[in-house]
Formats: sequence, C-alpha cells, structure tokens
Amino acid sequence: NIIEPGKRPAHTLNAWLATNEDDSLAYVGGTPGGHVQVQTNLQVIVNLVDLKMNVQEAIEAPRWQHLSETGQAGAEEATFGTLEIENRVNSETFVELKSRGHIVKELEPWDHASRVQLMQRYPNGTMAFGSDPRSAGQAAGI
Repeated sequence: NIIEPGKRPAHTLNAWLATNEDDSLAYVGGTPGGHVQVQTNLQVIVNLVDLKMNVQEAIEAPRWQHLSETGQAGAEEATFGTLEIENRVNSETFVELKSRGHIVKELEPWDHASRVQLMQRYPNGTMAFGSDPRSAGQAAGI
C-alpha cells in the first residue's frame, strides 16, 4: 500500500457503531487486522446482538478467518482459500467443515489476526468496555 500517482491507495478502516431502536448509541467497536477486519466485526456483532454476550465475552469468543487473496495465504491456498479457526472451537466443528470440502487450518487458542476494542453504552448512560486478550490492549473509561 504505497501512495503514488495514478494509484488508488488501499485501506481497511472498518470501525463501526450500532444504535438502539431510539437511535441512541449502543456500541462502538473496531479492530486492526487488514482484510480480516470485516469478518471479525461481523463475528463480534453477532456475539453481542444475536448471542447476547457482554462486551468482553463477545471479544474473547473463538474466532475464524477466511483467507483467499495472494499474500493472505500460501500460493497453494489462493484458489479456494483457507478457513482458519482458533482451536478453542470443539473438534467436531473441524471434522464437519473438512467433510464438506473446506480447507481448514487450526489456529492456536488465541492466535486470530485481529485485536478488538469495544464499548457499550447502556440506556442509563453507564458504559462497559472490552479489550482483546490477543494483544496488550486495555479497556478504560475516562
């Protein structure tokens, strides 16, 4: 990603926010992680909204990432891509995905590429913060 004449610079800025039904702020989140950011943000939002996890649980849940572009995975994996999953997911999940033809790579327990930071604002105005244990981040309110 180099700035030069005639080139459109790539970026992966994918911070997000979500509102409540009354349009008040509910969550603000984001992560570094290149092409994995959107996949990570989706997983965290599903954990919060659909699975009703608190902010720290949503961040700490096991993650997956699908790598398919040159430079993201090895050359032999570039055609169909590789689904990488932290090995804290039950082993039956790996077996089932492989039986369906997926190329699956087992990651170490906390080895996913992204590092989420997240804030939740409750209707009464109090806030909860979460920080990803996959990095040296810290959640703090000021």
